[in-house]
Amino acid sequence: MERLGANRNRISVALGPTIRQQNYEVGAEFVERFVTVDRANIRFFAASQRDGHAMFDLPSYIAERIRQAGIAQFEDLGLCTYADPSRFFSYRRTTLARRARLWPARQCDRACRVMFATGLFPRACR
Repeated sequence: MERLGANRNRISVALGPTIRQQNYEVGAEFVERFVTVDRANIRFFAASQRDGHAMFDLPSYIAERIRQAGIAQFEDLGLCTYADPSRFFSYRRTTLARRARLWPARQCDRACRVMFATGLFPRACR
């Protein structure tokens, strides 16, 4: 944008609907990638109820990246795509609902559940 004549002091950014932290559970490998890049990124993760998982605060991460880019005007609309199915599509919500319908009676051990959650289905759980 700057190469086209934009000035960072005059740029405004609005964050529209996105998944919010209370609905964005990620695995340990996801956290590790972010923390490897910058140890301070740990602040964008909260504890999850499941072992080996965390809740990622994507809107705060985006806001911080915008701030680091020197853009002062940032507005977060605060809308969650996962939590509001009547207004927004959510790939995560749709995928989790589909998995729940396909596997309602499956009794997997913990390792199988973790693999299932990450999309890597062990042969025993197929």
